[in-house]
Amino acid sequence: MYIRDLLLVEDQRFDFAGSRGAIISLVKVIQSNGTINWQHNPFYELIVGSGRIGDADSRGLSKEFSSQWRSYFSSAPFNSDGGSSPWSQMDINPKFVRKSGSDRTYNYYITVSKDALNVQEFYRNYYKLARYLKPVSDQNQSPISYKTHRLLDYFIGHNDSLKVYYYDADLKGAVVDAVNRWLQDSGIKTGTRTHQHGVDIKASGSFGQILSQKITKQFVELVKQHGDKYSPEQYYQWVVQNLEGMIKRIQPEYK
Repeated sequence: MYIRDLLLVEDQRFDFAGSRGAIISLVKVIQSNGTINWQHNPFYELIVGSGRIGDADSRGLSKEFSSQWRSYFSSAPFNSDGGSSPWSQMDINPKFVRKSGSDRTYNYYITVSKDALNVQEFYRNYYKLARYLKPVSDQNQSPISYKTHRLLDYFIGHNDSLKVYYYDADLKGAVVDAVNRWLQDSGIKTGTRTHQHGVDIKASGSFGQILSQKITKQFVELVKQHGDKYSPEQYYQWVVQNLEGMIKRIQPEYK
């Protein structure tokens, strides 16, 4: 009913080609001793991905399905700030006190395989996830939230298909087990990722922002060290070859 004739499977992906110009521009700024804009580095969008108009259509998902997706994730019980947020969030037991306080939020991420049938399974079974996470929240008297994208194009292009937020580091294993049981019971396929866990820190930003800032710092130091020995294109190719390993080496700060 919703599927056309194109079925593609894509997991976590990095749009290196789309980021090439920004990376090369950054290299030229560093090589000329110019001022670096740390808040708008090219690595954040490269790491998390971004949706573009037509992404869902290119995966064989109809405009009808995209419209239903948007309507569903814009309505109760999901919170999307009145439809102004690109995210749609479900909060479980928000009345409970956060053990981590307001300083840290612990994250568990999955990337859904983006073939049309699998995306539809995710849509059909999404509401059931609360049944798996609520017992963890109830038993530990700790809030848990989870969210996905309110717009289907953004869901297709973003590497974080689902984010689960919890506020007690000791719940990491229970949260992972609950999500994995939901995935198995629902038959939803997920892809490999460079990282499945992260920690948002109030003073530093989301884990995606933390990753991008640390990688930018490493990259700036690399270019400063070698200067004009390599061309901007060669530095860009270095990013293509090494980004995955750089992300994997950065560990979340749980304490």
